[in-house]
Amino acid sequence: MATLSAAVLGTVCCDEVHSIGEPPKTGLGGIYYNLITLAQLFNTTGDIYPVVKIGTLDYKNIVEQLKRYPAIHRETVRQYPGRNNQVILNYFSKEERKEYSTCLPKPFTIAELLPIPNVQLYLVNFISGIEMCYRTFQALKKRVKVPLFVDLHSIFMGFKEHGERCYNKNRDFSLWHTSGDIVQMNIKEAGILAGGSLTDRKSLRQFSRYLLEKGAQVILITKGTDGVLAGWKTGSRIYTKDIPAYSFNPLCDPTGCGDVFSSAYIYYYLSGFEPPECADFASKVAGIRASQESSEELHNLRAVLIREKII
Repeated sequence: MATLSAAVLGTVCCDEVHSIGEPPKTGLGGIYYNLITLAQLFNTTGDIYPVVKIGTLDYKNIVEQLKRYPAIHRETVRQYPGRNNQVILNYFSKEERKEYSTCLPKPFTIAELLPIPNVQLYLVNFISGIEMCYRTFQALKKRVKVPLFVDLHSIFMGFKEHGERCYNKNRDFSLWHTSGDIVQMNIKEAGILAGGSLTDRKSLRQFSRYLLEKGAQVILITKGTDGVLAGWKTGSRIYTKDIPAYSFNPLCDPTGCGDVFSSAYIYYYLSGFEPPECADFASKVAGIRASQESSEELHNLRAVLIREKII
């Protein structure tokens, strides 16, 4: 099998997760989910470049986890003084939560993002939303000559007191209507991007079509336990399809499912599959993640996928 390669830009988080009726769990999150998922799927034939800043006080521990996978290169990892990004996630239901984030690094400048790794696909995952400003993103986009996958995610979030994250529902995000070749967001984020709620199947499909007409090649709108809406272009024709969610065990912890989804999509995409096949595979892999109790179990992902006959 040919060597697959991808760059992953975003934030690694030190997570503290509070789920209903369970003791708090700590572990790594953010693009850590992307990196470990890609490493499990690429296996021994892949190159993964994390484009990330890690706090010096947590650097050794995080890098030790990444060292478990020879496919994950570390020359694109930078350090910044102090603690790494600290995130507290308080869940009030299986999908609703409050999030608090502190100790974030300064946004990337375009100088810090050059040279661009020689890869087949570049993923920008806005885990914190402050990874870079819009001008830097545009400068990066002009320089990336491979498919650009953008998970808009926390672009739509600001900060309250004590690092509490909140959605900026009244801000104009129309500049982001054109971003990547493949664009991912959840249903709440899609409503903010559209400037109003997308409450039914028809409005989601219409907005997906609009974004494809604006320039995207693939749109992925995740809907939690309702699956994902995939939209894509083939030539001048536009298609949309609802992909089901997959649950292999009772839902334990949805943290990181979107990041696992994007990495699984990337693996299938680079392996030559069509968008609906990629989305279906990604939904299955995210379903595996949703049935796990902690991010540490992600290191067993490949074995579970083989057992479930998904790969």
